[in-house]
Amino acid sequence: MLKVGTRESALAMRQTDIFREKMAVLNPDVSIEVIGMKALGDIDLTSPLDQMSNVGAFVRE
Repeated sequence: MLKVGTRESALAMRQTDIFREKMAVLNPDVSIEVIGMKALGDIDLTSPLDQMSNVGAFVRE
């Protein structure tokens, strides 16, 4: 089993679905579990993005 972590946004989930589809063709015996994750920018919806972190609001801390 392969576990894939990704943000829970629609775009990130769609990109992960595309990855899963391509992996299924190349490795049909491998199951893939998607694990949704939230970064600071997903959780804190009130603070300005430039004040959240010196790394980036959507980068896993």
